[in-house]
Amino acid sequence: PEAGRTEIRPLKDFTPRVTGITGKKGPFYSISLRSGEMEDSSGYLGFVGESFSGVNVETVTTSRVGIGVGFSDKKADLSRLLSHLSERGRVEQHNDSSFVALVGVNLGKDPTILARFFSTLARERIPVGQVSKMSSDFSSNQASSDFSLWVEVPSKDYERAQKALYFSMVLGAY
Repeated sequence: PEAGRTEIRPLKDFTPRVTGITGKKGPFYSISLRSGEMEDSSGYLGFVGESFSGVNVETVTTSRVGIGVGFSDKKADLSRLLSHLSERGRVEQHNDSSFVALVGVNLGKDPTILARFFSTLARERIPVGQVSKMSSDFSSNQASSDFSLWVEVPSKDYERAQKALYFSMVLGAY
């Protein structure tokens, strides 16, 4: 806003649509902890949080049987993290990941948008690791209008993923 070229105004059109493709080029580390014992148990997220104490974490994904963490902190002691986490389940690690994201309005209200996003990556044979949805509506009404969908991809595929998603999702070219 200070530069005078950016305008911030309230959203008036809630039609589901993509507003952009963004991302973060790695190298990011991605570590996932999976355990069937996680379902209907408590304490796993706290355990993972304690394990990453002092590590600058960029993403956390959760499911009923798994927790994934993405980070770029080069000072993190990977061997200690892997050893500690393996006490509670199966650990998977990726050392050179990047994140690409779909940003838009009411994206979840139109299933064809998310289908096209994942179909584009599949068509390009780009593997997807962690998946994270982030709402950008922090108001009290709980009716999120904007959100971004972040996915982990190998860093070697980052530019290709960005380009393919831009052409498919923003320009509408298949």
